[in-house]
Amino acid sequence: MLQKAKDYIAYGFIDYELLRKLMYMRGFAKIGNSKVPLTNENIETTFNGKYRCIEELVYAIYSGCDDIKEILSFLYPFSLSAARGGFRGNKA
Repeated sequence: MLQKAKDYIAYGFIDYELLRKLMYMRGFAKIGNSKVPLTNENIETTFNGKYRCIEELVYAIYSGCDDIKEILSFLYPFSLSAARGGFRGNKA
């Protein structure tokens, strides 16, 4: 099961700067049934002014606020590229 899912999962902990960079570079939001780029206007209208910009969303995700379920349902999962050097695991 892990061999099938390994291409879709990133392992380990993330630091604040990497999360911030991912949100700016690869962040998309779900509005209705469409995938739209993550902008401050989309965030402010969706959360009714509680969160006004991407920085506030990044801090809320990293600190684990009470609205984390609502925030994560608003965001699309990040699409990461494959490893450039390939995967060199144990061939057993």
